[in-house]
Amino acid sequence: MASDDQNQMSVAKIVTIGMVVFGAMILGILVFLGFVLLSRERADFAVADSSRLPVISYVAAGFGLVALLAMMVLLSKSDGLVRRMVAATQGRLALEVVLARAMLVRGILIAAPLEAAALFNLVAYLLDGRALSIGATGVILPALASQFPTPDRASRWIEKQKRRMGAEGGA
Repeated sequence: MASDDQNQMSVAKIVTIGMVVFGAMILGILVFLGFVLLSRERADFAVADSSRLPVISYVAAGFGLVALLAMMVLLSKSDGLVRRMVAATQGRLALEVVLARAMLVRGILIAAPLEAAALFNLVAYLLDGRALSIGATGVILPALASQFPTPDRASRWIEKQKRRMGAEGGA
Protein backbone atom coordinates (compact mmCIF):
# COMPACT_ATOMS: atom_id res chain seq x y z
CA MET A 1 0.00 0.00 0.00
CA ALA A 2 1.25 3.49 -0.78
CA SER A 3 2.13 6.07 1.85
CA ASP A 4 -0.18 8.94 2.78
CA ASP A 5 2.01 11.37 0.82
CA GLN A 6 1.80 9.18 -2.28
CA ASN A 7 -1.97 8.87 -1.85
CA GLN A 8 -2.34 12.64 -1.56
CA MET A 9 -0.25 13.11 -4.70
CA SER A 10 -2.43 10.58 -6.53
CA VAL A 11 -5.60 12.35 -5.38
CA ALA A 12 -4.14 15.70 -6.47
CA LYS A 13 -3.31 14.27 -9.91
CA ILE A 14 -6.83 12.88 -10.30
CA VAL A 15 -8.34 16.25 -9.32
CA THR A 16 -6.02 17.99 -11.79
CA ILE A 17 -7.21 15.65 -14.56
CA GLY A 18 -10.79 16.54 -13.64
CA MET A 19 -9.98 20.24 -13.75
CA VAL A 20 -8.47 19.86 -17.22
CA VAL A 21 -11.44 17.85 -18.52
CA PHE A 22 -14.03 20.25 -17.13
CA GLY A 23 -12.01 23.27 -18.22
CA ALA A 24 -11.85 21.91 -21.77
CA MET A 25 -15.61 21.28 -21.79
CA ILE A 26 -16.43 24.76 -20.54
CA LEU A 27 -13.89 26.46 -22.80
CA GLY A 28 -15.18 24.54 -25.81
CA ILE A 29 -18.72 25.72 -25.14
CA LEU A 30 -17.60 29.32 -24.61
CA VAL A 31 -15.50 29.35 -27.80
CA PHE A 32 -18.36 27.88 -29.82
CA LEU A 33 -20.76 30.38 -28.22
CA GLY A 34 -18.47 33.21 -29.29
CA PHE A 35 -18.26 31.78 -32.80
CA VAL A 36 -22.05 31.40 -33.00
CA LEU A 37 -22.72 34.93 -31.79
CA LEU A 38 -20.10 36.50 -34.04
CA SER A 39 -20.89 34.56 -37.20
CA ARG A 40 -24.66 34.19 -37.00
CA GLU A 41 -25.51 37.45 -38.74
CA ARG A 42 -23.24 36.63 -41.67
CA ALA A 43 -24.48 33.09 -42.22
CA ASP A 44 -27.11 32.86 -44.96
CA PHE A 45 -28.49 29.57 -43.66
CA ALA A 46 -29.11 30.99 -40.20
CA VAL A 47 -31.64 33.67 -41.05
CA ALA A 48 -34.61 32.96 -38.81
CA ASP A 49 -37.77 32.22 -40.71
CA SER A 50 -40.63 33.36 -38.51
CA SER A 51 -43.17 31.47 -40.62
CA ARG A 52 -41.91 28.03 -39.59
CA LEU A 53 -42.02 26.32 -36.22
CA PRO A 54 -38.57 26.24 -34.53
CA VAL A 55 -38.67 22.48 -33.90
CA ILE A 56 -34.91 22.12 -33.55
CA SER A 57 -34.78 24.85 -30.90
CA TYR A 58 -37.59 23.21 -28.93
CA VAL A 59 -35.96 19.79 -29.14
CA ALA A 60 -32.58 21.23 -28.09
CA ALA A 61 -34.14 23.07 -25.14
CA GLY A 62 -35.94 19.86 -24.16
CA PHE A 63 -32.67 17.96 -24.34
CA GLY A 64 -31.13 20.61 -22.09
CA LEU A 65 -33.93 20.15 -19.57
CA VAL A 66 -33.44 16.38 -19.63
CA ALA A 67 -29.69 16.83 -19.11
CA LEU A 68 -30.33 19.10 -16.10
CA LEU A 69 -32.77 16.57 -14.63
CA ALA A 70 -30.26 13.76 -15.24
CA MET A 71 -27.65 15.84 -13.40
CA MET A 72 -29.91 16.14 -10.37
CA VAL A 73 -30.70 12.41 -10.41
CA LEU A 74 -27.03 11.44 -10.75
CA LEU A 75 -26.05 13.79 -7.94
CA SER A 76 -28.56 12.19 -5.61
CA LYS A 77 -28.16 8.57 -6.75
CA SER A 78 -24.40 8.21 -7.28
CA ASP A 79 -23.73 6.45 -3.97
CA GLY A 80 -24.11 3.06 -5.63
CA LEU A 81 -21.41 3.91 -8.17
CA VAL A 82 -19.08 4.98 -5.38
CA ARG A 83 -19.72 1.81 -3.37
CA ARG A 84 -19.10 -0.41 -6.41
CA MET A 85 -15.81 1.34 -7.21
CA VAL A 86 -14.65 0.98 -3.60
CA ALA A 87 -15.65 -2.68 -3.49
CA ALA A 88 -13.93 -3.44 -6.81
CA THR A 89 -10.59 -2.06 -5.60
CA GLN A 90 -10.77 -3.08 -1.95
CA GLY A 91 -7.28 -3.51 -0.53
CA ARG A 92 -5.43 -2.63 -3.75
CA LEU A 93 -5.71 1.16 -3.54
CA ALA A 94 -6.09 3.63 -0.72
CA LEU A 95 -9.67 4.66 -0.04
CA GLU A 96 -8.89 8.31 -0.82
CA VAL A 97 -7.55 7.41 -4.27
CA VAL A 98 -10.56 5.23 -5.06
CA LEU A 99 -12.93 7.97 -3.93
CA ALA A 100 -11.09 10.56 -6.04
CA ARG A 101 -11.45 8.28 -9.06
CA ALA A 102 -15.13 7.80 -8.28
CA MET A 103 -15.58 11.56 -8.03
CA LEU A 104 -13.95 12.02 -11.43
CA VAL A 105 -16.09 9.32 -13.09
CA ARG A 106 -19.24 10.70 -11.45
CA GLY A 107 -18.35 14.22 -12.57
CA ILE A 108 -17.77 13.20 -16.17
CA LEU A 109 -21.03 11.22 -16.22
CA ILE A 110 -22.82 14.37 -15.08
CA ALA A 111 -20.90 16.80 -17.31
CA ALA A 112 -21.07 14.96 -20.63
CA PRO A 113 -24.84 15.31 -21.18
CA LEU A 114 -24.69 18.94 -20.06
CA GLU A 115 -21.93 19.70 -22.55
CA ALA A 116 -23.84 17.93 -25.32
CA ALA A 117 -27.00 19.86 -24.48
CA ALA A 118 -25.19 23.20 -24.52
CA LEU A 119 -23.57 22.47 -27.88
CA PHE A 120 -26.86 21.19 -29.30
CA ASN A 121 -28.57 24.42 -28.27
CA LEU A 122 -25.86 26.48 -29.95
CA VAL A 123 -26.29 24.51 -33.18
CA ALA A 124 -30.06 25.01 -32.85
CA TYR A 125 -29.45 28.75 -32.57
CA LEU A 126 -27.42 28.63 -35.79
CA LEU A 127 -30.25 26.78 -37.52
CA ASP A 128 -33.35 28.45 -36.06
CA GLY A 129 -32.04 31.75 -34.72
CA ARG A 130 -34.20 31.63 -31.58
CA ALA A 131 -33.13 33.27 -28.34
CA LEU A 132 -34.50 30.21 -26.52
CA SER A 133 -31.40 28.28 -27.57
CA ILE A 134 -28.99 30.91 -26.23
CA GLY A 135 -31.02 31.08 -23.01
CA ALA A 136 -30.90 27.30 -22.60
CA THR A 137 -27.13 27.39 -23.07
CA GLY A 138 -26.99 30.18 -20.50
CA VAL A 139 -28.74 27.93 -17.97
CA ILE A 140 -26.71 24.81 -18.76
CA LEU A 141 -23.28 26.47 -18.61
CA PRO A 142 -23.49 27.50 -14.92
CA ALA A 143 -24.84 24.04 -14.05
CA LEU A 144 -21.77 22.53 -15.71
CA ALA A 145 -19.45 25.01 -14.02
CA SER A 146 -20.99 24.16 -10.63
CA GLN A 147 -19.54 20.65 -10.95
CA PHE A 148 -15.98 21.88 -11.64
CA PRO A 149 -13.61 19.89 -9.38
CA THR A 150 -11.30 21.88 -7.13
CA PRO A 151 -8.90 20.49 -4.53
CA ASP A 152 -11.03 21.89 -1.70
CA ARG A 153 -14.28 20.56 -3.17
CA ALA A 154 -12.65 17.16 -3.75
CA SER A 155 -11.34 16.86 -0.20
CA ARG A 156 -14.76 17.81 1.24
CA TRP A 157 -16.51 15.27 -1.00
CA ILE A 158 -14.01 12.52 -0.16
CA GLU A 159 -14.38 13.15 3.58
CA LYS A 160 -18.17 13.13 3.26
CA GLN A 161 -18.04 9.77 1.43
CA LYS A 162 -15.71 8.32 4.06
CA ARG A 163 -18.11 9.39 6.82
CA ARG A 164 -21.04 7.83 4.94
CA MET A 165 -19.15 4.57 4.49
CA GLY A 166 -18.17 4.57 8.15
CA ALA A 167 -21.76 5.15 9.20
CA GLU A 168 -23.01 2.37 6.93
CA GLY A 169 -20.27 0.00 8.09
CA GLY A 170 -21.05 0.67 11.74
CA ALA A 171 -24.81 0.33 11.37
